[in-house]
Amino acid sequence: MRENRNSSRNRRSLSVAVMIVIAVLTSFMIISCGSSDGDALGSDAVKTTSSEQETTKAKEKEESKAESAQEETQTGSDVKATTAKSASTKSTGSANNTKSTTKSDKSSAKETTKSTQAAKVCYISIEGYCSSEKVTMQNGDTVYDILKRSGANVSARNSGYGIYVEGINGRFEFDEGPTSGWIYYVNGSKPNKSCGEYKVSNGDKITWDYISEL
Repeated sequence: MRENRNSSRNRRSLSVAVMIVIAVLTSFMIISCGSSDGDALGSDAVKTTSSEQETTKAKEKEESKAESAQEETQTGSDVKATTAKSASTKSTGSANNTKSTTKSDKSSAKETTKSTQAAKVCYISIEGYCSSEKVTMQNGDTVYDILKRSGANVSARNSGYGIYVEGINGRFEFDEGPTSGWIYYVNGSKPNKSCGEYKVSNGDKITWDYISEL
């Protein structure tokens, strides 16, 4: 009877031990599978995150390239616009400079003409009336023309030798004798022409003197 009891107890103990071992093995397998699944899920998550990051970086690179291309295009347009404006400015400046040069040349020509005309003068001295008075000349002027332009009161007549001056400022020939009268000189010399025929030159000095005896 004791042997049967002991045998029954041993069997029970063995059964319990086997069940414990089975339970332990089962738990270990479950834990191992869970860990493997977790690792797989974690790996998949990492892979998914890495893929998303790469996709994001690729999009950022494309956007950056697009922005760079747009900026280059804009820069090129700005450069072209600036070049066009510069060319237009140069063209306008060149036209203005041409106009300015033309006006300056015309002004210089006018000033030169005026200066040349103003430079054509002669000087007249009339006894009892004026001394070295400047008189503006005109082309073809004679001594008689300058005498009249001096402002003096002149009385003259035509003679066989040309124009003859009878009186200046109320002083006439024969007033101081039968041979008295007016005589003229050009640059200190007495010409052999009448005052109406002798043409004056720029800077000439004309002198009219009243002589008691001619």
